[in-house]
Amino acid sequence: MRGWCNGSSGLVHLWTAAHAAFGDERWLHLGEGAAWHASEGSGIIPQLCCGLAGQAYAQLEIHRHTGESHRLTLARQLASSAAAGLETAAANACVSGSLHKGEIGIAVLAADLERPEEATMPFFGPAC
Repeated sequence: MRGWCNGSSGLVHLWTAAHAAFGDERWLHLGEGAAWHASEGSGIIPQLCCGLAGQAYAQLEIHRHTGESHRLTLARQLASSAAAGLETAAANACVSGSLHKGEIGIAVLAADLERPEEATMPFFGPAC
């Protein structure tokens, strides 16, 4: 899966935390691989938990650790797709008013993209 809670998007956060804690480049390499997997394919679920917004946060996490600009580009593309998904049938996968499963998470992502160096997964990522 590419989602946050049961897939590669969540593993990005695990491996970057391990890299930050232990400094071993193997963990960052695993995080980068998970980020690539999270960005592949064409998801339609817009939400933060299991969808495009969570995949965008995975790219932002790798961007914060590596500075790679293409990760920021991918995050913006995924965020745009998530926002568009709110206007389509994919919106049925969302729970109105929910941070992780609704439009609020996508709105937080949009705000975080204004300052990507400080972006962090809501209620999960490290405080800046």
